[in-house]
Amino acid sequence: MRIQHTTYRKIIAVLILLGCTCQLSAQGKTYHVKADSEITASGNDGLSWENAITLTEALSQAKAGDEIWVKGYEDITGHIYTAPEGGFVLPSGVAMYGGFAGDENNKNNLPTGRHKYQMKYQTALVGDINTNDKASQQLIIYPENTTRTDNAIHVLTLQMGVTQYNTNEGNKPTIVSGFLIAAGNAKGENTSANGRGGGIYVVNNSNDNNAGSRYFRISQCNFANNYGMRGGAIYVDNSCTNPQSAISYCSIFNNVAGKRGSSENEGGGMWIDGTATVYNCNINNNTNGGIRLSNTSKIVNCSVIANTVSAADLTTDGASNSNGGGAVYNTVLWHSTALSKQDSRPAFYSCAFPEVEVTNSKANTDANGNVRISKENHGIEPAPWFKQIAVTQGYDFSFSSNLKQLYSTAFTFEETSALLNKGNLEYYKNLVVDATLETTSTDIMGRTRYQNQDNTIDIGAYEYARMKPGRIRYVKPKKEGLGDGSSWDNAMDDIQKAINDLAEQAGTPGEKGEV
Repeated sequence: MRIQHTTYRKIIAVLILLGCTCQLSAQGKTYHVKADSEITASGNDGLSWENAITLTEALSQAKAGDEIWVKGYEDITGHIYTAPEGGFVLPSGVAMYGGFAGDENNKNNLPTGRHKYQMKYQTALVGDINTNDKASQQLIIYPENTTRTDNAIHVLTLQMGVTQYNTNEGNKPTIVSGFLIAAGNAKGENTSANGRGGGIYVVNNSNDNNAGSRYFRISQCNFANNYGMRGGAIYVDNSCTNPQSAISYCSIFNNVAGKRGSSENEGGGMWIDGTATVYNCNINNNTNGGIRLSNTSKIVNCSVIANTVSAADLTTDGASNSNGGGAVYNTVLWHSTALSKQDSRPAFYSCAFPEVEVTNSKANTDANGNVRISKENHGIEPAPWFKQIAVTQGYDFSFSSNLKQLYSTAFTFEETSALLNKGNLEYYKNLVVDATLETTSTDIMGRTRYQNQDNTIDIGAYEYARMKPGRIRYVKPKKEGLGDGSSWDNAMDDIQKAINDLAEQAGTPGEKGEV
C-alpha cells in the first residue's frame, strides 16, 4: 500500500508540474529588444533587458502569444531600427510594443507627451536604409525621388497568416503599439503587395479557413513620410475580415499614395480593403487622399484634415452594410480638396464638414445629424475654431526633415467651436466600447471621452479640455448682473481683477483658469 500511495503521489506531482509548465507556456515569452548599436554580446536570449537582442532576432523567434518589447530613445539619432529591404515582419498573434526606456518590467502606462502616440522614448522603425531621404517640392516622396530608391518596400508587415512553426491556434491578436513608422516605399503596381502599404501592410496569406477569427490592433503609432501606390501609411488586405481589428490613437501625417499628378483618392493616409474600425486618430496632410474604407469598415471620432484630392471615400460601390460599416461617425472632415471624390462615398453620421446640406436650420444639421461648419477656421458662422490651424493642404514641407517635429500638429479647439458636444455618444459607445475594442476610452490626448453630466461627446479626435467649475471669469466693457464674472449675464468689467480673482481662489498653485 505504501508503494501504491508513493506511486500515486509521484503521478500527481508530475501532473501538477506538467500543468504549471503548460500554464507558463500558454503565457508566452517576452523578448526584449535594443537598437543594434547597444547589442555588444552575442548569444543573448532576449528574455531580459540585460540580455536584449536585435529586433530581427526577436521577430524570427517570436510565436503567437509572445510579446516583443522594443526600447525607445529620447534622442533617436544613432538609435533607429532600420528595416531590411522587404521590411520587418510581425508573425500572427505576436504583440509588439515600443516606447520603453529599457528598464521596465511592465508595459502599462509608458510615458507619453501631449498625445498618446507621442512616446517619450521614441521607437523609430524606418525604411530609409541609406539614411539619405530628402523630400523635394516637385517630387515630394514619389518613386521618382531618387533619394528613396534604397528604401524598404514596407516598414512593417503584419502577417496574420499562420505557418507550420507558428500556428496561432488560440487566435491571439497581432498588436503593434507605440512606434514611429516612417519612410516606407511601396512603389510597385497597386494590384500587387509591393505597391500597397508603405508604412504597414496587413495581410493574411494562409488558407486555413480560420482567417476570420484572427484580428489586429494598431495603436499609439505615428506614421510619416510613407509612400504606397495604394495606401501610403497603411494598407489592410481584404483577407483580413475580423471586425475586432482596429486602428486607434495614431497620427497619419505627411504620407503619399498613387501617381504624381493623380486626381484620385489612392488612400494617401490609409486604404482598408479588409475590415477595421479607425477611431481617435488624426489623418492629416496626406497627398492623394486621406482614407479609403471598405463597406465593412468604420471611422469613429477622427480628425481628417488638409488632405489633397479628398478626405474619405469607399473602396467599392455600395452603402453601409448591416454592421454599420462603410460609414463615418462623429468625425470632423475639413480643409481637404473635397469631402469625397469617388462616385460612391461613405455615409456620414453626426460629423462636421462644410458640404453639409442643412435641413434643420436651428441646429445647423442635416437629417443624419451632420453639422455644417465654415471653410474658415474662425468666423461668425459655425466654425471649427482650431487652436492650431492647418494652413498647408497636402504634404507639409516644414516638417519633412525632422521626425521630432511631427508631434507639433494638433487639432484641439476653442470653447466657441461648432464641434463641442455635437457628436452622438451612442455611436461611440456602440462602435467602440460595446464592440469591446476597449473598455475605458479617452481622446487622442488621453482625456476622458465623455466628461460632462450631459452625457455628450465632441466631434473629432479631441475632447474639449473643460475648465473646472468656477475657473472661468467672464468680462465685458460694462458690469452686468452680479458682476462676479461667473457667467456672461454676471460679467465683470475689470480684466485684471478677474485674473487676480482666479489666482486667489486657485485650489492648487498654478491651477488653470480662463478669462
